[in-house]
Amino acid sequence: MKPEKTFILLFMLWSVMIQAQPNQISKQVSEKFNSTDRVFDADLLKIERTKTLRSTNIESTVERASLYNLDLNLMNRIRGDSPDLLAMNFPVKGYGQMELQLFKADVFTEDFQVKIASDPSNSFAYEMGSYYWGIVKGDNQSIAAVTFSSEEMTGFIYTAGETYNLGKLNNKENDYVIYKESDLKIGSPLGCDVDDTKHLIGQRMEESSRVSNPNNCVNMYVEIDNDIVVGKGGVTQAVNYVSGVFSQVAILYANESINFQVSEILAWDTTDPYTGPSTSNYLNQFRDNLGGNYNGDLAHLVGYQGSGGIAYVDVLCNGFYGVGYSDINSSYALVPTYSWTIEVVTHEIGHNLGSRHTHDCVWNGNNTAIDGCGPAAGYGNSCGGGPLPASGTIMSYCHLVGGVGIDFNLGFGPQPGDLIRSEVYNATCLVPCSDPTTDDAGISAVIQPSGITCDATITPTVELTNFGSSILTSVTITYTIDGANNTTYNWTGSLTTSATTTVNLPSFPTTNGNHSFEASTSTPNGVADEDSSNDSSSSSFDKQDPQTYYSDADGDGFGDPASPLTACSQPNGYVDNNLDCNPNDGNIYPGGSCNDGEVCTTNDTYDANCNCSGTFQDSDGDGVCDANDVCPGGDDNIDSDGDGTPDFCDCNPAQASFSTNPLNHSGNGSSSTSYSFATGDKDPSFTISGLGAKVNGNPNNRFEDQVTITFVDGGGSSQTYGTFSGNNQSSVNVSITGEVQSVTVSLTNAINNNAVSVSLSSIDYCSSTPPCADADGDGVCDVDDVCPNFDDNLIGTPCDDNEACTINDIWGNDCLCAGTFADADGDGVCDADDICPGGDDNIDSDGDGIPDFCDNNCDVITSNFSPDPLSHSGSGNSSSTVSFPAGNRDVSFTINGLDAVTNGKPDNRYIDLVTVTYNDGNGSNINAGTFTGDLQNNVNVSISGPVQSVTVTLEDGYDGNPAGILSIDLSDVTSCAPVGSTVSGNLQPGLEATIYPNPASELIWINLENEVARAQVTITNLLGQQLMRRNIISSSQMMIPVRELGVDQQVVLIHINIPGQKSIVKKVLIVK
Repeated sequence: MKPEKTFILLFMLWSVMIQAQPNQISKQVSEKFNSTDRVFDADLLKIERTKTLRSTNIESTVERASLYNLDLNLMNRIRGDSPDLLAMNFPVKGYGQMELQLFKADVFTEDFQVKIASDPSNSFAYEMGSYYWGIVKGDNQSIAAVTFSSEEMTGFIYTAGETYNLGKLNNKENDYVIYKESDLKIGSPLGCDVDDTKHLIGQRMEESSRVSNPNNCVNMYVEIDNDIVVGKGGVTQAVNYVSGVFSQVAILYANESINFQVSEILAWDTTDPYTGPSTSNYLNQFRDNLGGNYNGDLAHLVGYQGSGGIAYVDVLCNGFYGVGYSDINSSYALVPTYSWTIEVVTHEIGHNLGSRHTHDCVWNGNNTAIDGCGPAAGYGNSCGGGPLPASGTIMSYCHLVGGVGIDFNLGFGPQPGDLIRSEVYNATCLVPCSDPTTDDAGISAVIQPSGITCDATITPTVELTNFGSSILTSVTITYTIDGANNTTYNWTGSLTTSATTTVNLPSFPTTNGNHSFEASTSTPNGVADEDSSNDSSSSSFDKQDPQTYYSDADGDGFGDPASPLTACSQPNGYVDNNLDCNPNDGNIYPGGSCNDGEVCTTNDTYDANCNCSGTFQDSDGDGVCDANDVCPGGDDNIDSDGDGTPDFCDCNPAQASFSTNPLNHSGNGSSSTSYSFATGDKDPSFTISGLGAKVNGNPNNRFEDQVTITFVDGGGSSQTYGTFSGNNQSSVNVSITGEVQSVTVSLTNAINNNAVSVSLSSIDYCSSTPPCADADGDGVCDVDDVCPNFDDNLIGTPCDDNEACTINDIWGNDCLCAGTFADADGDGVCDADDICPGGDDNIDSDGDGIPDFCDNNCDVITSNFSPDPLSHSGSGNSSSTVSFPAGNRDVSFTINGLDAVTNGKPDNRYIDLVTVTYNDGNGSNINAGTFTGDLQNNVNVSISGPVQSVTVTLEDGYDGNPAGILSIDLSDVTSCAPVGSTVSGNLQPGLEATIYPNPASELIWINLENEVARAQVTITNLLGQQLMRRNIISSSQMMIPVRELGVDQQVVLIHINIPGQKSIVKKVLIVK
């Protein structure tokens, strides 16, 4: 990383000197206030006596604040008269009486305009505000900026190491607040997303032959996104707010001797093209939308979204990259937070003008950091941190470090400040803010008439200023009252450049009421005025009769009836009422707080007769005051069981369960489960567990459990307890206080439609019904017990009566476990003991131990599919069929070689899709199943009952058009032919076979009378389902373990098939 260039000695000395002297704003205040005593007293803020932090709903937001009412008439006079100098006096909690000395500031260029996105070709009719800068009187290191717009007054004040915010409470018509930023109960959340590698565009400029010009002016183009326009209530309100912000930004640059003006503001009254969502996205979208084409030297977008600010670094005179974005916070809760916004906007523009963060390793001439606030806040650097200062500067992250913060009076600090000044003073693309004029005069202020006057005859007094470069020797002054009867006055004299003089104009009579006065100049030195924009000034005044005022020595806003004074306007220290209860104690006045000594009253105040009284506090309306309440929220007078605890607070512990647990959800929307309580039930609590989230990785695997708990309170109103995310916690302990009618838990996936699930504990609550006697603890009162000493909740639930012949065993109302005797074939032998399921075990004509229904001898024959193997290519399908003679039944065969390729090149993908159908004994076509190669490679097919034919069909199950050839193998087909049928009669007699033991429990032996080259042995059950298939090769004997058949007690058929011979079928009874 390269170091910042060391600057010329001139700027280094300048920065050292500036730290030892009053700040630049203080110097301007001193010059302006010492040159005249015509200062407008702007006592705009009146202490609000009837409201508190609690009643204005900001007690949870700020520790301490001062509340005021704004004198709207006086503010409008200031906006109308636009006096050059203001003095504002008001008390501030924790500070005392604060007086601001303010002068009118030039924040905007002469050709400044406001435009709107819906009509960008024309200027928007916007009424400019009045913008003032200054200091707190007596503190030459302080800064103050105040804006008066058509809607409100805004401002910020920095003094004695503290930043004060001044503004209107959110959504309050005339409620104003001043508070210290350090009294906010939250620190500034704003950060800066500048990446010093990614966003550093420029290089330190080389010294040029151009003369450095401290008068160079940075003109700023500003866009307001649609969120702010909508949030503020319209274009005018949004521009009022943002113009005030940039006035307050401009004072910080002016205090660094850097000229800064706003040239144009564009408000997006339509949907803007900036969608984010990240701060970096907003910056790039703003840059690309402008494409370097805007009315200014730099461009800035302000909005409500993102995570702070971001800007390109060192981009002055680079139109395309000369942009920045600030996510501003106009308020926190109901409280205005101008200082947060000023901080982030000033910081990001500082990046544009060349400065990097003070914790970056580019300073001090040795690539080290100025401070270590960045690393202390979790933002590392490459040079090992840095020292923590007592207070940070504008380009630092010290606002993120507890106990440090930003000191606006320190400005940018010596090194960043020198860097920015060098960039601005030497920039070839900048010019001074305005060119000087030669013959230019104007009325810079109306001294009289102004405000309230009781004089019947008015002598106008105005301030004449020479704005031109030549000496002013003559000028014509024209003035008018209420827009009528123009009067001219020819002034002569000698005024040097920027000098002023007071001119008394001829007097005129006036009447009671409000009036307007305007004075203007023309033909300075007998020639045309070169700048008519500064020719005129106006004022408004109220002619009235004298009024009686009363001394307010204790400053509580109430006057001493014993100290009246008749005057035309309200003198300092006097008020227009005589209601003070104690002129010597500022805490005793009507509406002031007091203590009446009654524990049962609250909000004790002095009434109009100066008596202290409060409001009897009985929140639950039971006639017992809150301070003495035994059971808050309930009627202390109702105690049914006489235990000293009112019924409302008496808890009868009870437990319940949600109807659905666990709670599962998939797809759109949400799934929910509820529980309804009896009237009077209260204080439910339960736990939701199993919350989780996976927000990274494969999008198909992502999920975020999100649960919302709602309930209906005792009054029938729906309430939201809260919404909780598995991204933040794995469980939620829910506890609801008070009477509850029902509670509902809803579950959704906050990311996508994937399935999610959470678990719900039982619900503990206080029942409105006292507990009853329950000797067996089953939750059923003894008087209602069906089965004493038994859990009644088990009645109707499954159990096991230990009887093999019964099914569907349940606990009955007789408290016994019993089931239903299972005998599907109705032969009196239960299913568990059945030898021949479906038949009558009692009928065995041949006495062989196998009931006649299952004694079905047949000859097993072998057939083949044609074609075999079965192949297929292209679209459609291919099939192979085998047919059987009449009377054949119980068919079985195997399909081998199913396959699939579902990955890789799409053209090579396929899935073998096999469908088996057959015609039964009645000729009906029946589907025996469909099988795919992505799930299995082999299929054993067994078809019971008469079969005429079987067909196997092969096709592509992936896209219906395989690139290659599909193929499967079909085994020999065995079926059962009637003994002596034509088919079996064509075969040679089979060998004799001996099978033993019968019944068999462990092993089955098969002995043939002769050795055979090959014989196939297939074992099936009586339904034709294949249990095993093996081959005898070059042998006459086979041993079969019974356990491998996987059956309990039943009859099996052993089919021995020798090529060219009749099949041998033997029955064996398996017993265990």
